[in-house]
Amino acid sequence: MGDDTRSLRPPSLLEVIDAKQQRDEPRQCYTHVLYVATTQDTKNAEEFHREVISELQSRGNEQKVTGILLIQDGVLIHYYEASPPTSIAFLRHLNNFSDGHIGSLRVLMSSEDCDRRHVSDWQCKSVEVPDETGVSVPDSSSSENDEVANLAFEVFSNILRIAEGQKATQLCPSKQRLESFTQCKGFFTLQEYLGVFDSGVSCTLDSELGWPYQQTVDYRKIN
Repeated sequence: MGDDTRSLRPPSLLEVIDAKQQRDEPRQCYTHVLYVATTQDTKNAEEFHREVISELQSRGNEQKVTGILLIQDGVLIHYYEASPPTSIAFLRHLNNFSDGHIGSLRVLMSSEDCDRRHVSDWQCKSVEVPDETGVSVPDSSSSENDEVANLAFEVFSNILRIAEGQKATQLCPSKQRLESFTQCKGFFTLQEYLGVFDSGVSCTLDSELGWPYQQTVDYRKIN
């Protein structure tokens, strides 16, 4: 379409978006992940997280990881923000490490294509939270049950408050509650998460399931 023809009509939405992208700085894209895990070796799990995050940080700003890791005896909760490739790379390392080191792990939250970070750096804290009794596993048996989604958002909100400097002992879930999260089937295991977000897309068209196959139509010959 020539310039003369384009000037006779208003710009399309695609043209407006293209013009804005050319005018503005490139849009940032981050993945936000929150997971909980049990471990038989708390010190080793902490060292693993510190070493891998430090290695990723050393590779430059594009692989920067921000967030917060909260450690209790036998359990941990980790929220991090990173570019999509860095996020997957970290989870691959975690998956390899988890064999024999991590008991149960569940991904409480994963947000894709976020345009900003909530936390400016990465930090690790050991916290002591009062024990709880009678903590049950969150109910995820019904597809209409919002308990799991509301629970994950509440935990995420509290983690951000802790990252901003509020007291972790008052906002971090107890060891017993974190253990109950790791038993909830409403959350992805690490293997299930990687199976969705770190595997090729495979699809079968309805036409491929039918017989006989439909002839290919050459639309270039249709006026």
